Amino acid sequence: MILLKQSVASQEILIGPFLDDSDGKTAETGLSIANTDIKIWKAGGTSEASKNSGGATHVAGGRYTAVLDATDTDTLGSMEINVHVAGALPVRRECLVVTAAAYDVLTAATGDAFARLGAAGAGLTALPWNAAWDAEVQSECADALAAYDPPTNAEMEARTIAAADYATAANLATVDTVVDAILVDTAEIGAAGAGLTALASAANLATVAGYIDTEIGEIAAAIAAVPTAVENADALLGRTISGGANGGRTVTSALRALRNKTSIAAGTFTVCQEDDSTPAWTATVATAAGDPITSIDPT
Repeated sequence: MILLKQSVASQEILIGPFLDDSDGKTAETGLSIANTDIKIWKAGGTSEASKNSGGATHVAGGRYTAVLDATDTDTLGSMEINVHVAGALPVRRECLVVTAAAYDVLTAATGDAFARLGAAGAGLTALPWNAAWDAEVQSECADALAAYDPPTNAEMEARTIAAADYATAANLATVDTVVDAILVDTAEIGAAGAGLTALASAANLATVAGYIDTEIGEIAAAIAAVPTAVENADALLGRTISGGANGGRTVTSALRALRNKTSIAAGTFTVCQEDDSTPAWTATVATAAGDPITSIDPT
């Protein structure tokens, strides 16, 4: 809060810091702040008024100075200054307007008021310390002690470990033995693991890593070479039905006779491909009297 004299001109105040309204942290050092941007609320007022004259000037780090005149400071009591300009977050400054005499008493390091107080209060000789004050302090201390309710011995025992649960000499000896064993182990390990000589060296680990990388690569290649379900199905269709080879009388040629167009003409049985027009394979048809089919011999 800034202390101001009532109805006195040329009172400089510091306003800020003004920070960028987009990131909330960058100091705005080049703002143009007019008197109409500086709004003043005075004690008892129901609205704000613009600063009487003069704007604000940048000093450093986004802080600006403004000079108030007698009109700005004509009302005793609380005073609030608000500034909100484009590009910066709003800034508020609280002030207290007092009489010139009160201001001088509160801020002066010299003069009549200072002389009466004296350095380090040496002039306050009229403040007695007497028996009545002593009695009052003692009475307050007595009241505080009376109000204090310390725990009883029974209450303290109830909140601590029972004597029967205290560690015995035998318990402590056991702990000591365990600690000694731990110290032996840690001594063998050594500082920063220097004693762990049986561990694999960096070179050993690098060799293992190389093996792993090689095997993983070969496994990946082998997996990649495994035919897909579609490839297996297509290969099956191309296998000979006699087994052991591809081509010849394949599964595909056998299924075509069941699903595709077939025809018999001039003693030839023709099975078409899936377009039902291109021949896939043919067979010689043998007939007997009455022209019944007695056999079909694929070529």
